[in-house]
Amino acid sequence: VTSLASVPSLASVTSLASDAALPSVTSLDSVPSLTSVTSLASVTSLASDAALPSVTSLDFVTSLASVPSIASVTSLASATSLASVTSLDSVTSLASVPSLASVTSLASDAAL
Repeated sequence: VTSLASVPSLASVTSLASDAALPSVTSLDSVPSLTSVTSLASVTSLASDAALPSVTSLDFVTSLASVPSIASVTSLASATSLASVTSLDSVTSLASVPSLASVTSLASDAAL
């Protein structure tokens, strides 16, 4: 599946390994793996997503409440809430993130 253009929720989907376009999906709360997804431009909630190994852009994600690690994400330009994120080790840009209240590791972040 390469496009889910107007799907607003994928609440019980467990794998989206090769989905390339999720432009209008706003909730992926129960999706445990997004193995090869490169962009989640309009997703606003990732509350219980445990694995985001290949996601490189979360620019419009406003909440990552229970996501413990986003190791390969390189951009979080407009993410406003990272309340429970504990590791951002490979994030290279946090251009508009106003708070990193519970982040405990920023090992390779180049731009703050």
